[in-house]
Parts: sequence; C-alpha cells; structure tokens
Amino acid sequence: MTAAATISTSTTAPPIAPPMIAAAGAPSSSSSAGVSVVGVIATVVGALVGANAVGEATATGSVGVSAGGVSSPAKAAHEYGNPTLLDKVARAFPKLRMIIAHVGQPWIGELVVLLRKHKQLYSDLSARYYRKWQCYNALMLALDYKVTDKLLFGSDFPVQSTAEALASFRAINDWGEGVTLPRIPDDVIEDIVYNRPLELIWPEG
Repeated sequence: MTAAATISTSTTAPPIAPPMIAAAGAPSSSSSAGVSVVGVIATVVGALVGANAVGEATATGSVGVSAGGVSSPAKAAHEYGNPTLLDKVARAFPKLRMIIAHVGQPWIGELVVLLRKHKQLYSDLSARYYRKWQCYNALMLALDYKVTDKLLFGSDFPVQSTAEALASFRAINDWGEGVTLPRIPDDVIEDIVYNRPLELIWPEG
C-alpha cells in the first residue's frame, strides 16, 4: 500500500509528483505567525507514522518529503527552518526519501553535509539561479563533498520559467570580462539537468 498525503504550507498548486508528503516553499504572507517548514515535516511524520497507510509507506520508502529552508514572513520562527533539524527525521526514518528545496538556504553548508550523511536525502536548486553567488558556492560545496548527484534541477515557476531557470543555470560560470573563478564543470551542470529521473527518488515507479 502506498499512502498519498499532501500537506502544504504554500499557496501554490499542489505537486503532481508521485505520492508524497509535501511542505514546499514558504507559508502564505497572510499568515499571522508563519509556519516552519521543517517543523511541519517533523510534526507530520511523527503524527502520521502511527497510521497504517503512512506507516507502511514510510517503512517501504515510498513517501517523499519536499521541504524549503526558510520561511519569509517576519513573524515566522526562522530558527526552525534549519535543515539540520531533518537529521533526526532522517535517522528515525532511513527509508523516507526527502527533497530539501532551494539547497536549504541560507543553511547551504548544513544541507550539503546532510546530503552526504543520508543517502535518502536530495535537494533542488530552484530559486538559487538568480542568487548567482549563492548558487555557485552551493555547487562548489557539493563538488567538494561529492554530492552533486543528489542535486536536482528545479525552476521555481512561476518566478522563473523552466527556460529562464535553465539559461541562468547554464550561465553560472559567466561572471563578466576580467573575472576568473574556478568553473563548475559543464558535465556536472548537464548531469543535474538531464540525469535525474524520478526513479532515482521513487524506484518503485
């Protein structure tokens, strides 16, 4: 049995991915208190794992979690957005595959360490291409920790279209005349763009 549960703190349309518990993006700016995405995940997993459907799905690894790193409303509890808090969840549910959105920003270093530590964790680069320096450093850290294979391409639509995000990503090494920095290898960029089938995260298909 595979459970299909969608729990979102976003005002965007629900995902059309395989069955997953989703807490993608920041909560609505109309929220009076703000909601920690990571806090929601920890609470949801803890609360639902007793249910037969979700418990079985978690045990077989057929549930994924998509989480953003930071909540933007001023009243949101920023400290609860740190992806390090997912370490406890990953240890408790080693078959629960999770996608941490936006490379866990602003805690990118912590996120990269988690990717190396837990084989079931992945992250996407959405919403980082127009924060070019942040994206570049995230990729350099991922190269250093040898976890670029855990990174997924995402557009952050409708902020950027897929074509716009792709063009921004492929321009990551373009810093202007006279600026020379170590390059993000082109083959790594294309690997992230093309070689991330859903079966990588949901092997059951």
